[in-house]
Amino acid sequence: MQNSKHKEILDTLSEGNARFFTGRFKGPDTSSEHRKNLLMGQRPMAAVVSCADSRVSPEIIFDQGLGDLFILRTAGNLVDQLGLESIDYAVRHLSVSVVLILGHTHCGAVTAAKGLKEITPDDGKIAKLLKPAIENAHHFSQDPIEGAVLANVTRTVSRLNQTEQFETLVAEQTLLICGAIYHLGNGKVSFI
Repeated sequence: MQNSKHKEILDTLSEGNARFFTGRFKGPDTSSEHRKNLLMGQRPMAAVVSCADSRVSPEIIFDQGLGDLFILRTAGNLVDQLGLESIDYAVRHLSVSVVLILGHTHCGAVTAAKGLKEITPDDGKIAKLLKPAIENAHHFSQDPIEGAVLANVTRTVSRLNQTEQFETLVAEQTLLICGAIYHLGNGKVSFI
């Protein structure tokens, strides 16, 4: 559940995305004064876990600037132990109250993992972590790749909501962990 602060943050992200996909991108404040102010510390409004895909840059697609978002990027927008600790740092030390898991259409990591006939130890951690999403893709879409992308985001959100670090904060509604999909073709972000 979201509180008014969470709604305000999600509205800010949605408005920034609308500026981006309609071509009204304002861009970040890159002035020396702004950078100087950031030397005093950071207070990002949200943490965004996104894919490392070069076509998916959260700061750009949400029309945000330096200091606005705490970004974690991995192939397939996966969260392992190091990612979990990074999110925990953002929540506990930077007072981030919204964590957004951002998948995207046409995900290469999902496509590559889906293309494996059988996931073996040689295929690496990414394929292993994506396997449950690939196996459950049919519950989310008739398209196996897009279904796996949705399953992966949904699974990650659910898993993070139930972790020891975040479970109480989520229950108290001081932390919102949610998901979204970025559509490469039109630039829109759909919140789940």
